[in-house]
Amino acid sequence: MFNINVFYMKLKQISKQSQLIDQNFSNNIMLNAIAALENLAFFYGYEGKKIFDYYSGDANIKNENALINAVIIQLQIFRASHSNFMLNYSEYNFPKNLSKNQIIKILNEWKLYIENKGIEIYYDEIIHYLNGNSSHSGIEKQVNAKKKEWGKVTKKDLQKVSHSTPFINTDMFNQMEKVKQSYKNTGDYQINAVLNQSKKNNKLLNDLKEMDQKLKNKENECKKNEMQMEKCFKILLKFVSNGAEIFDANHRKMIQTIQLFESSLKGLELEDEYIQGKITYYNNIILQIISLNIKNSYYELIHYYCKMIIQIYNDNLNICNTFDNK
Repeated sequence: MFNINVFYMKLKQISKQSQLIDQNFSNNIMLNAIAALENLAFFYGYEGKKIFDYYSGDANIKNENALINAVIIQLQIFRASHSNFMLNYSEYNFPKNLSKNQIIKILNEWKLYIENKGIEIYYDEIIHYLNGNSSHSGIEKQVNAKKKEWGKVTKKDLQKVSHSTPFINTDMFNQMEKVKQSYKNTGDYQINAVLNQSKKNNKLLNDLKEMDQKLKNKENECKKNEMQMEKCFKILLKFVSNGAEIFDANHRKMIQTIQLFESSLKGLELEDEYIQGKITYYNNIILQIISLNIKNSYYELIHYYCKMIIQIYNDNLNICNTFDNK
């Protein structure tokens, strides 16, 4: 027999569990924003104790613009998170070990220290959110100015996001499972902020940093191979232009260099403008060869190399555009 009381009890439990999951995610986003503001305060010489370093991102702590960029990004993310939480649950919940009043006190201490430095508005902004006013933003002018400064989203930006997604998804899944297991065993989950710890202890940040470094290493390797390919190509082109021979060893070296570049390019996404520039460059060489009206095996080899390289760039362009159109 259907028991309406049991049904509502289970529904209430599911709702409470969902709220704890949402709070856990939103609190982490809030702490990321606070950590960005803490870094900015320390940049201006604040000498207190670093409390939120565990949530600190990878912005260059010696670069004012990078720190402000991080603050604006994190504030916008937290604003959306806070607004959504308030829409669903009416009241924002804070970590057990860090109340709203404690946070605002710390923010005001930083704000007092950086007074008259032109960045107080960012501290005021998050205090508005914490007080339940995330529906209105006081930094729209600054946000719009930064959007113009940042320009359009590049394929490199999108690639970084795509590489980060598996780590973020895994971390989110693990957090959800922790909440579910605790709620199943105890009927509750204690959400606490990680305070006074180094970001070196934050596994997700370390994973993202390691991923970012691997991507940079791959990009550097690809660029190095591209430059070597172009160097070899120019040498052979010079040989042919001067009527010299291309020996088998030169041919093998050129093919190996092209193949090495192609291999290192896999998994990377070059910008359309860059690819088109390279394709135009090699097509122009083909046109130059044709205009010379000299028919021999060496000129055919140069033509062959150009076609190989153009195809590699075209393949990257087509793969990137295929993903963009999905």
